Amino acid sequence: MSFAQQSFGKLSRCGLAVTLAACAFLGLATESAFAQDTLTIGDKAPELDIEHWVSDRDGDMPHVTKFEKDKIYVVEFWATWCGPCIASMPHLAELQDELADKGVQIISVSKEDLPTVETFLKRKVRGEKEKTYGELTGAYSLTTDPDSSVSRDYMRAAGQNGIPTAFIVGKTGEIEWIGHPTYPKGAMDKVLDQIIDDKWDREEFGAEFKKQQEKDLEMARVGKVLKELWDMKEDGDAKGALEELDIFMKDFDKDDEIYARLSMVRNQLVMEVGGPEAVKAFNKTVAETENPQAINAMAWGIVERVQAGDEIEDEMLQAACKAAKRAVELAEKGGNDDGTAAIMDTHANLLFLCDKLDEAIEVQKAAIELSDDEQLADFYEKLMEAKKKKDA
Repeated sequence: MSFAQQSFGKLSRCGLAVTLAACAFLGLATESAFAQDTLTIGDKAPELDIEHWVSDRDGDMPHVTKFEKDKIYVVEFWATWCGPCIASMPHLAELQDELADKGVQIISVSKEDLPTVETFLKRKVRGEKEKTYGELTGAYSLTTDPDSSVSRDYMRAAGQNGIPTAFIVGKTGEIEWIGHPTYPKGAMDKVLDQIIDDKWDREEFGAEFKKQQEKDLEMARVGKVLKELWDMKEDGDAKGALEELDIFMKDFDKDDEIYARLSMVRNQLVMEVGGPEAVKAFNKTVAETENPQAINAMAWGIVERVQAGDEIEDEMLQAACKAAKRAVELAEKGGNDDGTAAIMDTHANLLFLCDKLDEAIEVQKAAIELSDDEQLADFYEKLMEAKKKKDA
């Protein structure tokens, strides 16, 4: 370990950095719970078991359990904290007014508790002086189902994670369409018109929708595996995680997009494990990345490992230093002075770790000229102190 590494804990500024390793894992490892038998287009719509019917168009709309033949239903999922859901409400009210006499019933389902929903409904509609959300949504069936049974039967079963999401149940009680109720603008309205007029091509839509569902299911499977590998790595078994990942990657064609993303994760695990392949993996990832912030995160990750007391091989320190320099060059093209200064700070830290104190001082001095961040100035002063001691 070099003198710089030994004394680095006293010199380094404190900072928070998310390494590319974490980004690579978590970018795929969002947990998504899909039912084994995925609900999709053409399937019989599950019955509704809704706990609280808050509004029902002044009694004109039935509290639906089973879907009636020749009627059309929009089962839409929303929440009081969801901005796009709230923004969709005026259109849903207008749509219900327009289609009520054509056998269409809109049923909006939240899974929040009743008091939360009732409190929200007292709020004034944005842009309106008098009308509340309770009055606005009184035009259709607004409900809440705190035990989440309906959400499980629809959202979870269909692999849908974001709200608002609408399911159109057609005249035969089968799922005709799944999508956003207001985006793209008018898309759901056109589908409803075609279903009303018996002109909707469910088969064509279903074929495309199922392709996307299959991709989502595969990504969910990958995400679950990567979450497990991430936990292994966090528990200190990066080598075991790497071995498991190598086995898992055999399931994918090398030309597959998922394989490419898994390869990026593998590079990060190799770096965690260390050894001869680590520097090669680090350099490969840097070479394939054009985002200066991502490269900076990788380089700063090496700095953080030194801060944590890890002994980093000189070859890796040199590679990280070169990476930080490249990140600075890329950042300078972007014209963001504060962003460039932060990356220069990473470069200066690594130059110091590589026993290039004079170069570190010059780079940090340039960083200070771009930003008034006090932490940059503090580190510059500490570098100057180190120089005085070295020259003494």
